[in-house]
Amino acid sequence: MQTRIEKLHLSGYQIAYMYRNLTCFIVTITLLATASHAQFSKGMKMSGVTLGNAFFKSGSYDYTFPQATAPYSSKTNSLGLTLAPNLGWFISNNTVIGARLALGYYYDKNLDMENGVTFRKKIDKNFNAGLGVFLRNYFGSFSNLAPFAQFNMDGRIGSSHTEGFNYSTNFKETFSGKSSGDFTFDLGLSVGVTKMLNSNVGIDIFAGYLFDHSKNTFKTTTWRDVDIDGSIDETDYENPTTKSTNHGFMIGAGFQIFLSKNK
Repeated sequence: MQTRIEKLHLSGYQIAYMYRNLTCFIVTITLLATASHAQFSKGMKMSGVTLGNAFFKSGSYDYTFPQATAPYSSKTNSLGLTLAPNLGWFISNNTVIGARLALGYYYDKNLDMENGVTFRKKIDKNFNAGLGVFLRNYFGSFSNLAPFAQFNMDGRIGSSHTEGFNYSTNFKETFSGKSSGDFTFDLGLSVGVTKMLNSNVGIDIFAGYLFDHSKNTFKTTTWRDVDIDGSIDETDYENPTTKSTNHGFMIGAGFQIFLSKNK
């Protein structure tokens, strides 16, 4: 069994920039909260859905070498999102605790090309689902805006699929793999604001910090055509395990419905 551990690190500049913006956001919310008046009450229910960490990434990279190695270019397309329906209860006039259903999807496509010809391709897809808990504290309301801070913790299981090919001067490889029982654990800390559309319905906008840890084990089959004549000369079976630990910046939006304790 092969084991590969991957970690994603942000540069010092990116981290400083991220937390500077987050600090400004927190200060703004705090200033709004100083002139606030309570709008919610103990015993109310909060039900809604959150779309978080939604992103689409498309980019290209060019690689050149000082040695006698041919230059090549790389293109990537990625899409990911998390959907989380939630149900919570106000345990005080400002604090909500509750549970949520966490659904996630991720798609990643990478192409490496030399002189306009693709010699390597890899596509990864992942779907996961699970349960989580959250704690949200409101700081009152200012006009129709209600600032809040929220902590959430999710655990999800899922499945993944990978496929692609790799060309060389002497051979061609194609591969395909699947995994089940993938595990993902998330911790999130965010600040945001609920814009009240009326006394019962609000729209959330938030940003914050996300910690993510995931693990999966693939069953991968690789077919190798040694002479590139269209026939399969070798077949390999592997079970690589992938672990990843990420620290990142999350953004999201959602809507909430607030119901009195008698409803």
